[in-house]
Amino acid sequence: MAGWQDGSDIFSLQRHSLFRSVFCCAFYFIMGRMRELFRRNRGLSVFLAVLIMAGLVVAGCGGQKEETKPTGSTMEPIKIGMVLDSSGNASSLGMPERNSALLLEEKINAAGGINGRPVKLIIEDSESDESKAVLKAKKLVEQDKVVAIVGATTTGTTMAMVKYIESVGIPLISP
Repeated sequence: MAGWQDGSDIFSLQRHSLFRSVFCCAFYFIMGRMRELFRRNRGLSVFLAVLIMAGLVVAGCGGQKEETKPTGSTMEPIKIGMVLDSSGNASSLGMPERNSALLLEEKINAAGGINGRPVKLIIEDSESDESKAVLKAKKLVEQDKVVAIVGATTTGTTMAMVKYIESVGIPLISP
């Protein structure tokens, strides 16, 4: 019986370069389409970024169970900061991101939050200005005590914040 061990079946990549070529072409085609979709739909990118952030927060919240837990309404919210270009040159991108994030916050909280804790998005407007983006990130970390930051709308404002955010050890996800 011919099979996997002697390399004679159809799934042997060493003998079937056609299969390998078709697989690679399909993979790159799908990845290209996904990239195109995310470039066209910034709201979807923000949605996925916040969803990933929520997953990271859930993973970080796991641990030993407390003997007494407060009820859902008295539990401390999970604060996630966002620095968006809600005004200025990139406001056409920042406002849809803001609206998508607020919708996601509402849906997560309506479903019981994360491990029973509500999610609170604190959204700051960088006004499409790099120096203001850094100031807003500092406010989110130092005053609002966020556990992570999603932002910013444009590469320039995000890159301006990176050095500060890395220095304080806060996770940053940028669409």
